[in-house]
Amino acid sequence: MLSRRTFIKSALATNVALLTTPSQALQHVVTSSEEIPLLVFADEHSLNSKDFISNVADRKSNIDLDIGEHFELVRAFCKESPMGQISGLTRDSDFFALEQIAKDFGFYTQYSATHLYSGNTLTHEVSSSADSAELITSSLKNAKEQWPQWLANHMRVLPRGNAQFVTKKTNITLANTNQYDFLVSWSLSSNKHI
Repeated sequence: MLSRRTFIKSALATNVALLTTPSQALQHVVTSSEEIPLLVFADEHSLNSKDFISNVADRKSNIDLDIGEHFELVRAFCKESPMGQISGLTRDSDFFALEQIAKDFGFYTQYSATHLYSGNTLTHEVSSSADSAELITSSLKNAKEQWPQWLANHMRVLPRGNAQFVTKKTNITLANTNQYDFLVSWSLSSNKHI
């Protein structure tokens, strides 16, 4: 059953979408099983980001908006959902802007990873808690070309909470890497749930 809060958030997001110019994919989902509100961003100009956002499990509202138009939406999400999570697969500059806005509401980076293509090599550099970094790095490596789908399917298991970060790196040799961009995957949440 759709809760009143979910209905209002979906209606608000739909109204915002009608007033803005499309250039950034956004998905706002609330999973009933865990009841953790989730706000997801993806750069619509990147093939990997399009793949990522199309594989997010719950597609209740899929909105195309410019990231600059989302500053108020991020603020409202942080105020209304202090136990929520904001995730994405975006350009580094978009991540930086959203991270700074969310920080004002006690949301901090719990996971981030760079995904860099060079020649026929894909490098994932994961920064996360010590107990998660190795697992995420090896999972991204094992996913090979399907790493955006792996991220989409595992956003809810990305680390949450206050832990010391470590960085792990892995390289994968792929047949075709010339059509992909440098991207950052990330997850922001507050420490209030601990």
